Amino acid sequence: MNMFDSIKFVYNIDDEMKNRISSIDLKLSKIKITSNQKRENLVIKSKVRSIHSSLSIEANSLSLFDVENINDNKSVVGKKDEIQEVKNAIELYNKIRKFNFRNEDDFLSAHKIMMMGFEDDNGKYRNHGEGISRNGKIIYQAPDSILVPSLMKSLFNNIKNFDINKIVLAALFHYYFVSIHPFTDGNGRMARFWVSLMLIEYNDNFEFIPIEEEIYLNQEQYYESINNSHDNGNANEFIKFMLYTIDSALSKVLNNSEFNLNEIQNKIIELIVNNKNITQNEIASILGKNVRTIKRSFKVLIDNNVIERIGSDKTGYWIVKSEGEYMKDILITVLNNYLLFFPEERERQFNLINYLNEHNSEELTDWNNFDGHIVAGGFIYAKEEDKFLVLYHNDLKMFLYPGGHVESNDINPLQASKREILEETGLNNLEQLKVSDDELIPIDIDTHKIGYNKRLNLPEHFHFDFRYLFMVDRISDIKTDTEELSSYKWISVEELSSDPNYGMVATKIKKLLSNNKD
Repeated sequence: MNMFDSIKFVYNIDDEMKNRISSIDLKLSKIKITSNQKRENLVIKSKVRSIHSSLSIEANSLSLFDVENINDNKSVVGKKDEIQEVKNAIELYNKIRKFNFRNEDDFLSAHKIMMMGFEDDNGKYRNHGEGISRNGKIIYQAPDSILVPSLMKSLFNNIKNFDINKIVLAALFHYYFVSIHPFTDGNGRMARFWVSLMLIEYNDNFEFIPIEEEIYLNQEQYYESINNSHDNGNANEFIKFMLYTIDSALSKVLNNSEFNLNEIQNKIIELIVNNKNITQNEIASILGKNVRTIKRSFKVLIDNNVIERIGSDKTGYWIVKSEGEYMKDILITVLNNYLLFFPEERERQFNLINYLNEHNSEELTDWNNFDGHIVAGGFIYAKEEDKFLVLYHNDLKMFLYPGGHVESNDINPLQASKREILEETGLNNLEQLKVSDDELIPIDIDTHKIGYNKRLNLPEHFHFDFRYLFMVDRISDIKTDTEELSSYKWISVEELSSDPNYGMVATKIKKLLSNNKD
């Protein structure tokens, strides 16, 4: 791209782009958030995802889980510079509504915050040459530094004065900004932040739509569209990419019932979160609505997989299954709470943290995902004999406690562990020995490698193991004559402790049993 001291937007809005813009506007109109608290929560969630994605593009290795913790002012283990990058980004995104996207001084102030502690010239344009390289080869040479101030002034004049669709304007700003490449560092993350700001002014709903995450998921197309626009001498390819990206992000939002529930449905969810045992009659009374209206709202929530009844009508309770990503969300929550209880194990859980960050709920329960599998099980303690149940696994040729893979229809790892125990042993009505009042917190979470399974032709992979502790009154007979299991035995806590696989968890079990005896 040839530039001297001014920017001229070169582009053409074709029918494909017009149709995509219409699609975006239609989807934006369908998003209805009636609860202020819900909106605030969604904004926070989107902010964290945006920051994680934007920094991941720049090779920051911290996980989404880490970014969440930093945002909550919790300590994390990681590189000092990467943690500071996140803190800077959080400070900036918290102030996003205070900036005017047409104001160049605001833009420089934002860069100063984003790059605080990293560049002596943060908040200032570069005074040296700059190029973009890949694999040690320069693929794009940015304009000479002496031209940068006038080019940026021209760019901001354009976005002040161009009377075009704001979404297209945001795409044009992004493209021409990265072409100028005005800063020593932070160009990409500033471009993405400013686009988010421009989109929010166009429609408030963009405040909880993490466009940066969609770009992160399509990085190759992102860079390819920039290069193609350079080659073509116009911004068309990049505009198309951004319109597609935004449209795709909105499609995901509309598939998420959390964004398009009515006021009554949102209030029902809030009441269930506060009291899982609440009845429909009680909700009707609290909201001042007739029971028939409440029942219709419950049906919508159930049909859209937002809530689910666990157990019978008389003795069961309700759970909220947020965003179709319930299993991922619940596992992250369980892990987070587990680490609050066992903070010394954070480093031990790095692989699991990264695994949860990189996979969606469907992948977490997919037997063909050999990055690893989520499994759950439980140690069965016979109180009268003071012994533990172990089963002999034919494939692994060793004794293990009952357990198995978390399946797509499982509610949470605790429920999965009970299901596996029932399937493998026939034992039911187990008493859980809990680490805390939160029954979902396991006594141990372990990562271990599973070798090649010849019988099932399964490759080597990791198991991320959520382990619970249950108690029965006394030893009972177990039927294990299956292809997978051939025998069982009851062992002492000393035998459990001597097993190298269970040394750490045995220490925890001893402590928990001692506390329960006291």
